[in-house]
Parts: sequence; structure tokens; C-alpha cells
Amino acid sequence: HNYGYGGPPPFEAPPLPHDASPTLYVEGLPADATEREVAHIFRRFEGQGYQSIRMFPKEGKNGSQLFLCFVEFDHPHAANHAMQTTQGYRFDRKSEASALKISFSRPKGAPRAA
Repeated sequence: HNYGYGGPPPFEAPPLPHDASPTLYVEGLPADATEREVAHIFRRFEGQGYQSIRMFPKEGKNGSQLFLCFVEFDHPHAANHAMQTTQGYRFDRKSEASALKISFSRPKGAPRAA
């Protein structure tokens, strides 16, 4: 069957990666990012499984301020959709360095994929 756009019919979700989880880990946030600003990016997924955001301050290399940021969804499919849609989002349009890098959060103690 050709559905006109080369993909599966809309009621079939794409297969999930083996490391899929309902929680996304967000890297690349500017040091002055607020939880409200980050929530604004993901708020578009309300009604599509978006649950909440958790941000924890962390001191980076050379004493800079960083955040550990996790975005919770109710299902890995919802998290995967949000990750595909927001990957590379730029906080500051002028800065190449501000692109978000989003991945599935791993359970504590799980090895990082290479």
C-alpha cells in the first residue's frame, strides 16, 4: 500500500529505538535557562503525553553552571515524537552552541550508548 507520503498509515506508530523510555534527557541548555523557558518548548505536547519537567543545577567543568534536565512523558512513543520534533532546537537563534541535544534518559547505572 502506498499511503501517499511514503510512511505507514497515521494510526501506526513508528518502531521505537531499543533504548526508548518515557523520559527525555535534554543537554545544551544555556546557563541562564529557566524551567519556565524549557517548559515552554515542550508545552506544545500537552494532550500528547507531556507530563512534567525536572531541572537540577549542576556545576560543570571550569565552574560553569549547567543543568540536568529531564522531560517526562506518559509513554515512550510520546517521548520519541517530542524528541524528533525538538531535536536541535535553538534557544538563541544567533548562537550555534545553543542547539539542544535530546536523548532518552537511561535508568540509573545503565551504560551510556556509544
